[in-house]
Amino acid sequence: AGRLVYAEPDVQIEPSGYPLDLFADQQWWLNRIVSPGDVTPPSVTPSSPLIALIEESIDPLHPDLTSANLSGAVSISPEADTHGTSVAGIAGSPGESLGIRGVWPGARMRLFPSGLKCSTASKAVEKAVKQGAAVINMSYTFPAGSCFTHFKATQYAIRQGSIPVAAAGNSGASGNSAMRPAIDPHVISVGAV
Repeated sequence: AGRLVYAEPDVQIEPSGYPLDLFADQQWWLNRIVSPGDVTPPSVTPSSPLIALIEESIDPLHPDLTSANLSGAVSISPEADTHGTSVAGIAGSPGESLGIRGVWPGARMRLFPSGLKCSTASKAVEKAVKQGAAVINMSYTFPAGSCFTHFKATQYAIRQGSIPVAAAGNSGASGNSAMRPAIDPHVISVGAV
C-alpha cells in the first residue's frame, strides 16, 4: 500500500551513566567536573585519544589501576608513586567496584617518566608527542623564568596537535605565583576546586 516508512526491532532501553564504584559517594569532586547521573562517558576503543601522564612513577598494582587501560606504568617506591598513581586514578580508573572511578573511566593512559629535572620532564613531553598523545598531563611546576627547554617541548607538542594541560600550583588560599608550564602560551592551566 506504500504506507510503510520503516520498520525496526523494538529494543530494550539500557540505563547509562558513570559506572558505580565502592567509594562513589566520597567522590565529591566528580560532579563538579561532569554530571555522573546525566552523562555517559564515551566508550574506550584502541583508537580513543591517548592521555600522556608525565609523572615520576605510577603503581600499576594499586586496586584502582590493576584493570585500568594504562601502559608503561613503572613503580619506583610508595613515596615516589603516590602522586602519579593518584593522577592516573582520577583520570581513568575504570570503575571496577573496588575504589574510585576516573573522569573518563577506562581511558587510554600511558606513563612517560618525568624524572625530577627540567631536562628529563622536557624529554618525556617530546616522547609523548612522538608516541601520539592527544592530551599531555603535566601536574608539576617550575619557576616561571626557568626551564626554557620545557617551554620548547610544550610548543612542539602544540605544533604537533597535542593538548598540554598543566597544574597552576598547590598553594591554595595563599595564592600561586606564575609557574611554568601552566603560564606558557596555549597550555591549559588547571587550578583546584
